[in-house]
Amino acid sequence: MGSDELNIVSISVIVPIRNELKHLKRILLSISEQTILPNEIVIVDSSSSKDIKEFVEKYTVTVPMIYHHEKKAYPGKARNIGVEETAAVSRCDPSSGMG
Repeated sequence: MGSDELNIVSISVIVPIRNELKHLKRILLSISEQTILPNEIVIVDSSSSKDIKEFVEKYTVTVPMIYHHEKKAYPGKARNIGVEETAAVSRCDPSSGMG
């Protein structure tokens, strides 16, 4: 992989959440402290109280955030919804190899 290829990497972070504002704050702080920031953060809210949506709307971050509310989106379903919302997705299973 040449150095030019490293410049076109797109990173999306999918955050499934349900009534865990404390954890969401910690996650976003951790993301903002990374050396390489993601291109976007997708927050999939599974029927939380309005606190999560209000926080996301007011939270200032240099990375675009996408908020998606879904009723009864358990973690697996929430991640799949997040994948549908992202600009680019890459998966690597242990059996697929890298090269």
